[in-house]
Amino acid sequence: MQMAASAEWPDERNRIVCEIFADEVRNGNCSSTHLNKVGYDNVIAKFEERTGIRYTKLQFKNKWDKLKREYSAWKLLLKQTGLGWDEAKGTVTTSIERWKQLKKDVKGSSKFEHRGLQNEDKMKIMFEDLRNTGEDHWDGSSGAAPTSPRGSND
Repeated sequence: MQMAASAEWPDERNRIVCEIFADEVRNGNCSSTHLNKVGYDNVIAKFEERTGIRYTKLQFKNKWDKLKREYSAWKLLLKQTGLGWDEAKGTVTTSIERWKQLKKDVKGSSKFEHRGLQNEDKMKIMFEDLRNTGEDHWDGSSGAAPTSPRGSND
């Protein structure tokens, strides 16, 4: 077992932790905003089993929070109008001027200028019911009550 002083998240470790996080959410080991104690204990054990690296609960919680911010920024970026799409990079395209404005308007979007969100499918499982976008709030004047975002194909 290798105890890591600081957590490093190259692409492969990032993919692994997202898979494990998503599994824990699917298994019901999640509160309204984070994994519960059982979830984090499972993540620590499963991540160590798959990578040989042991991170702390706090390191995984910090990673969860960072991924949640990235996912929210990505979803907001995709809602912007007038953007193109680069299939090879899996990210949006626009003019240099528009990127400058997007970076101001959508906090955290700058990281997506040259590369799209990695592990989006897993993050959707992790955060779609947790992300508060306002889309899940209903007011009587709006008509029918909203449906659950889990299982939607947006």
